[in-house]
Amino acid sequence: GMCDAVVRLRFDYTIERHSPQLAALLIHAPSASGLEGVPFQDLLHEDDRTIFCERLADSTKASTASESSGTATHANVSCSMPGNMRDSLGNRVRVQLFHTSVQDVN
Repeated sequence: GMCDAVVRLRFDYTIERHSPQLAALLIHAPSASGLEGVPFQDLLHEDDRTIFCERLADSTKASTASESSGTATHANVSCSMPGNMRDSLGNRVRVQLFHTSVQDVN
């Protein structure tokens, strides 16, 4: 499989740290902070924002439920969906989004 960019999101779906690969994929000019702090859903095409937030909310609920019951498995905390992002010019960029929840050990 191929992964063009990995992005770590905060609990509110904002980008936690700069992802040069995502910035390049979406033709954003290089900068020190890049896309850090940007709501990830703002980078999605309008048609995909609602379904993205719903899928992440479902994944988060499954992760929370499995952690509390002690039955966490990779299958119930991950999701994948086709989607469209917007580059800096507003053009559609077809993508396959993969999401998994990870526990921050810091």
